[in-house]
Amino acid sequence: MKLLNPNTRTCPIFRSRFDCELTKRIYRNVPILMDEHRKSGGNPWGAHLTTLFHQSADAGVFCIADNLKEHGGNLEI
Repeated sequence: MKLLNPNTRTCPIFRSRFDCELTKRIYRNVPILMDEHRKSGGNPWGAHLTTLFHQSADAGVFCIADNLKEHGGNLEI
């Protein structure tokens, strides 16, 4: 499991033996995006993960139509 899911150590499910072998081959030849268990060198791609906007985390910034009108907004459909 360490090869295929080094961070979670969970077992993926494959539709076929071919899919499994292909995945193992890829993971042996390409480093993972981020290895959370390594203290140094765990981010060989230099990736920085972030979210710009998603509805569930930013729900507090949404208003209903009545609130928009109170603040001078104009609803056009």
